[in-house]
Amino acid sequence: QYFPYSGMIKLPAFSGAFENGKTDNAYYTLATGNIKWLILSLEFGPRNSVLDWASHIVTQFPHHTVVVNTHSYMYSDSTRQGPGDNWRPQAYGIGKDTGVNAVNDGEQIWEKLVRKHANIRFVFSGHILNSGVGTLVSINDSGNYVYQMLANYQSEVKGSVRGGNGWLRILDMDFKKNELQVTTYSPYVNEYRQDAAHRFVIRNVLFGTG
Repeated sequence: QYFPYSGMIKLPAFSGAFENGKTDNAYYTLATGNIKWLILSLEFGPRNSVLDWASHIVTQFPHHTVVVNTHSYMYSDSTRQGPGDNWRPQAYGIGKDTGVNAVNDGEQIWEKLVRKHANIRFVFSGHILNSGVGTLVSINDSGNYVYQMLANYQSEVKGSVRGGNGWLRILDMDFKKNELQVTTYSPYVNEYRQDAAHRFVIRNVLFGTG
């Protein structure tokens, strides 16, 4: 209702989708200064066919820094979601599918897509309850750092008020200092979260593709 395909395809950054008429899996390209960005938006528990498509898209943009947004990837213990964790995609109805339609959790997304591409630099996700936050920096097959974050503020997350109180994860990228400043702000209550899990700085970040 609020983000129809007919409206999304009119955005200047919109570049394509996995399925015509759906934005569950889509990608966007844009530039900030000298850095070119490819934003991949992937469905909850992306299917094998979706990960194959995403890999093909990333390969077409070797000089773009890639951001992957997907519903479920990181867990609240700052590891990627995998066997034994709660709320895996395999635990839902879609988890019964097989073959090209088989769904993938965070660790599987890392193995099948993220680690294989030198220019995937960020992965952002939500879905997980408990503390609702987690941060992990990993090294991909090309020796580059990949910054992975869970940020979830929905109801049933510990300490959640009024379904999250409108908290937003904000990333301020300083290309000159190579720093990534992470803050959490709510326009609803006009406050910033001050605890370390919601306010921190990552230094020596490689934003470009080298």
